[in-house]
Amino acid sequence: MTWHAIESIEPAFDKTIWLLFKPFALRLWLKLALVAFLMGGGGGGNLGNFSDFGDRGNSGNFDDFDGLIMDNIGLVTVIVGIILLIILAFSYVGAVMSFVFLDSVVKSNVEIVAGFKKFMGKGFWLFVFDLTLGIALLSCIAVPVIVYVFVLGGGFSWVLLALAIAALISLIIVYSIISSFTADFVVPYMHKGMGLIEGWRRLIVVLRKNIAQTAIYVLMKIGLGIASGILSIIIMILGLIIMAIPGIIIVILLAAIAGVIGLSGAASWSMFPVLLAIGIVLLVAILLFIAYLFVLATLPIPVFFRHYSLIFLTSIDEGFKIFDYHETALQFQDTKTRKSFAYTKKQDIPLEKTYVADEEPTRIMQEKDPLYTPKK
Repeated sequence: MTWHAIESIEPAFDKTIWLLFKPFALRLWLKLALVAFLMGGGGGGNLGNFSDFGDRGNSGNFDDFDGLIMDNIGLVTVIVGIILLIILAFSYVGAVMSFVFLDSVVKSNVEIVAGFKKFMGKGFWLFVFDLTLGIALLSCIAVPVIVYVFVLGGGFSWVLLALAIAALISLIIVYSIISSFTADFVVPYMHKGMGLIEGWRRLIVVLRKNIAQTAIYVLMKIGLGIASGILSIIIMILGLIIMAIPGIIIVILLAAIAGVIGLSGAASWSMFPVLLAIGIVLLVAILLFIAYLFVLATLPIPVFFRHYSLIFLTSIDEGFKIFDYHETALQFQDTKTRKSFAYTKKQDIPLEKTYVADEEPTRIMQEKDPLYTPKK
C-alpha cells in the first residue's frame, strides 16, 4: 500500500527548492516572507512578562495607581477595546494572507495588494470560523471551571485534576486537528471557489475514504513539525548570536541618551507618558522587525508545508487540481526569466511538458529532454 503522506515529502521538498533557490530571488523572498509574517508564519509567542517593571525606580508617584485606574475606568475600557480591535484586525489580515500565501506558492508569483483584494471575502469567512473555533475552545475550558468554583464550591481533588488535564489535552488535540485541516485542506478548496462549509463537507467525504492515509498524514505532520521546530530554534539562536553585538551597541546608546536627558533635567514626570509612548512604539517596531527577519530566515519551512499539504490533498482527492500542472510533477524554472515549466511522466505516455508562464498562452508539447530551454 502506498502511503501518500510519506511519498509527498520528496516532491514538496523539490518544489520548495525550485521556488526559492532556482534561482534565488531576494525580492521574491522578501515579499513572500512578508506574506508569511502577516499570516502568522513567524511563530510568534509570548513576548515576555513585563509585570516586574513596576518595582523599578521611584514608585512614589505610582502609589495611587489602582485609584487612577478606577478614576479613569472609561478611558481604560476604550484602550482595552482598541487593543482587542487591533488583535481582531491582525487576525483578519492573517486569514486573508493565508490565501495570498497559497496563491503565491501555486503561481510562483507574489502579489500582496492584488491578492489581498482578491481574497478579502474568503479571508473574512476563514476569520469568522477561526474566531468561532477559538471562542468554543475557551468556552469549553471556562464554563466547567466557573461551574466548579462558583457553583460546586471548589475544593482540590487529584481525581478531578487528572480528569481536567485529560479533558484539556483532548480539547487541544481536537482544536489543533480542526485548525490544521482547515488551513491544509479547506483553504485550498476555498481557493478553488468553494465556500467554507462546502469545503468542509467535501473534505469530510474525502477523509472518510482515506482514514488510514489521513492518520499517517497527521503523524507525519507531527514528526515534521518537531523537526522543523528544532531547525527553527537553531536558526533563531544563530540569528540572536549574529544580532547580539549590534543589539548591545544600540542598548548602550539608548541608555546613554536616557542618562543625558535625565541629568540635564529635560525630562520630568509630565514628559513621562510621551517618553513611555515613544519607547513602546520603538520596542514594538524592533520586535516586529526581528520577528520578520526570523520568518525570512525560516521561509523554506512554511513553503515546504504548504506544498506538502497540497500534494497530499491531490493524492487523496483525485478531483482536486490546484496547480497548473500535474500535482506530482517537479517544477522547473528558467533561471534567467523565472518562467515556470512543469514535467510529469504518466505511465507509458512520453514526458509531458506544460508551459505555464504568465507572459504567453498555455501550451502543451511533448519533449523528452526535461532541461529543454524555450527559444527566445
